[in-house]
This record gives sequence, structure tokens and C-alpha cells, in this order.
Amino acid sequence: VVDENSLSNACDGLQQEICEKIQESNVNIQQSIQQGEYSYTCCKKSCNFPVLEWCIPVHNTSWATLRRLAGLDAYFYLRYIRMCLKITSVSSFWAIIILCPVYATGGGNESGFYHFSMANVLQNDKGRVWVPTIF
Repeated sequence: VVDENSLSNACDGLQQEICEKIQESNVNIQQSIQQGEYSYTCCKKSCNFPVLEWCIPVHNTSWATLRRLAGLDAYFYLRYIRMCLKITSVSSFWAIIILCPVYATGGGNESGFYHFSMANVLQNDKGRVWVPTIF
């Protein structure tokens, strides 16, 4: 049987320990920033896309440091985002190499971005219509 007073003391001790760990973590983060371990600039000049300004510092930060400072949830989330970026990069490379020339020579009279899209392929050109399916 646990009395209410000992339970209260245990909770106070746990709360104090959590507060100390948070303060210690904040000090470690501030020291890392002061030592120049982290940079919050985009390519040493102002970024054209301030919404994406976090990408380069996150990409340059080691996984161990990221896990230590941001926690396990952020660590796995950023690993997932980086994996998706790699998969998308490979797919985009092959799409540019294969699909853009097929669409650009499709025979339609489209202009602008539509010149490099399926809209430029004529409907009776069955070979070009099936290229995205094979890709």
C-alpha cells in the first residue's frame, strides 16, 4: 500500500529530474550553436525560399547529433523524408531523361510547360501514349 505523501514525494522528485534534464539539454543545444556546429543560413547567404531554409542544416547534421538533440520521433521522421527524397530524385531523373523528350516530340502544337507534358502527344500516336505506362 502506497500512501499519498510518498507518492507525492516520488512525483516531485521525478518532476525535478525531468526539469534538470530539459535544462541540461537546452544548455547543450546552446553550446553546440555557439561552437558553430549548426548553421541557420542557407548556403551562407539569404535563402530564396525561406520556408525551405531548414533543409540544408538538417541535411548537414549527423544522425547521432540529430537523434540526441531532436529525439527519436524527429530522427525517424527526417530519415523517412530523406529516403522519400532519394526515391523521388531517382524517379525524376529517369522521367526527365525518358519522358520529356517523348512528350516534347509528340507532334502537338502545345507551348510552354504543356510542350513537355502528355498534352503534347497526339491521341492517334499509340507508341507515345504507352511510354508512361512502361516507365
